[in-house]
Amino acid sequence: MFLRFTLLSLLSFFSCFSVAQTVTDEGQHSLSVTHENLQQFRQISLRILAAYKSQPHYIGSTGQWHLFLKKETSVSESRSYSSVFGYKIAVARADVINGWNLEIPVAPVNPENCPQITRFDALYSSFSLPNGDLTRQVCVETAPQN
Repeated sequence: MFLRFTLLSLLSFFSCFSVAQTVTDEGQHSLSVTHENLQQFRQISLRILAAYKSQPHYIGSTGQWHLFLKKETSVSESRSYSSVFGYKIAVARADVINGWNLEIPVAPVNPENCPQITRFDALYSSFSLPNGDLTRQVCVETAPQN
């Protein structure tokens, strides 16, 4: 009886410990913006963008679009997988404060290096970004970090 109790106690004790595993990060961490894949970006409104729990990151504006990228990662037992998704908002429908022009094609951009919106106006007709050239340089002009 004592032996069973001891074995059961030890089994319960050791089952409480989890084995630490190294998570392998695979998938996509950056995206090169081209005229072709720009057509695949999801067109949204500024109001919809503001409703995202985790907002996409601003990467720049063209003559027609304000462009955003969002990296999403799913995690399983021993690996994670990342994907980068593109979003666009018509320039005619929203003004940007502290934005910048983006010449397409663009070398791979890691969205985590780019700014998120700091403020939306009350009517969702404009948005603000952090000020400064360094923000643009870190976002668009640095190599992606995998």
